[in-house]
Amino acid sequence: MKYIKNIGTAVSQFLNACIGGNPNMTISARSYCEGWVFAEKAINYIFFFDEDHCRKSWQRDVEFCAMVGSKGR
Repeated sequence: MKYIKNIGTAVSQFLNACIGGNPNMTISARSYCEGWVFAEKAINYIFFFDEDHCRKSWQRDVEFCAMVGSKGR
């Protein structure tokens, strides 16, 4: 299951990079961060089983960046 989730994350990051976004950010996180209300609502609808999916995706990205950044110091 983790393998499938990782592939989904990689695809989302790739698509986000293709539309000019940070390649380390998913479309879900970018939708929340950029305030793309329609996209955020659509993605949250698709991921109905994960309440507030876009906000959680953004939070995971922030936490990951903090973790990786602290290892480089």
